[in-house]
Amino acid sequence: LAALPAFPQYFVPIAGLANVAKNISYLAASASRAAIHRALSNRQGAANLGDLTAKSGSQTIVASLVGLGLGVGVSNACGGDVTTVWPAWAALSATHLTCTWLSLRYVADVELDPPRLAALVDAFLETGTCPTPAETSSA
Repeated sequence: LAALPAFPQYFVPIAGLANVAKNISYLAASASRAAIHRALSNRQGAANLGDLTAKSGSQTIVASLVGLGLGVGVSNACGGDVTTVWPAWAALSATHLTCTWLSLRYVADVELDPPRLAALVDAFLETGTCPTPAETSSA
């Protein structure tokens, strides 16, 4: 929707494409969310999966509402000027990606897909020991 100030006559197609992209990203997030919740619930002393999912859902709602409020505020501050909309979009997108990356550093994935298995075998052949799941996830 950041393109709307530059192309207001194409509001409906741009909004439609934005909605399609949003739903695709929601599907991708939903598919990975279960694995992340399972990995977090497997930690020693962690809450059960249902409790973790409920807490995550409430945090998602709060974050969405805060994001919506900030988006409205930034939108009002930028107005319709393309020279302020694009830098604001770029800054907010970079902040979102950075925060997502920082939060995912705390998830230790214990699944052995082919690249992870190859890394474990290589590490074992080089050092004679296998790295821990946390070390494998951070690589």
